[in-house]
Amino acid sequence: SDIGRIGLEIDGVEHLFPGPSHLTPVSGIRRIALLLAAKLSREESWKPFQQANQKNSSKCRPVILCFNTIKQALIASNDLKQLELELSHGPERYSSVSSPFENIRIQCIQDGVPKELRLSPSRRRRNNGFAGGYVDASKGFLIVVQPTDYNLEHKPPGPAVDAIGNFQRLVAQSSVEELPTIVLSPRFLSNESPYGGWDQSGYQQSA
Repeated sequence: SDIGRIGLEIDGVEHLFPGPSHLTPVSGIRRIALLLAAKLSREESWKPFQQANQKNSSKCRPVILCFNTIKQALIASNDLKQLELELSHGPERYSSVSSPFENIRIQCIQDGVPKELRLSPSRRRRNNGFAGGYVDASKGFLIVVQPTDYNLEHKPPGPAVDAIGNFQRLVAQSSVEELPTIVLSPRFLSNESPYGGWDQSGYQQSA
């Protein structure tokens, strides 16, 4: 079932922010992912759509940002601190207690769904989530940031071993745990070389 899975293609992200910007397409997609995660973690983003039987007293929910490599995850963690600092001194200041970034967790795709977001066996049987396509967005979200099967960090760049398998396991596991998954700008190869072009259909085949 594709219920609870959303693929988003965002192009030209470095031009989405006002004023002079030093963002690149890569750093821009990280910034978009962080801002999206902060928005989705707040109660206001899901309360109007929450079903009556989904009673959740929490004002926030965890959002897990998944990156291809440890290096990308570390850079994103640094970007998170910088963005939090920028917004804390901007026109929309917030107290340290209510930071919109406090419920964001950054990890690698191969880490899978965190244990604290996994269902107990009894609850999984009761909801029959995987078979019925049930998801509970009030529990949390997974955002997979620009997954790819081509590793540009290698010298020379080349195919990323196990990238497709890791991505498939993460998406399957999130379905079993009834968690919605958002995939931002997937970059799976349409041919054997990235110079042949990226193809969105690669995401559908992988998922």
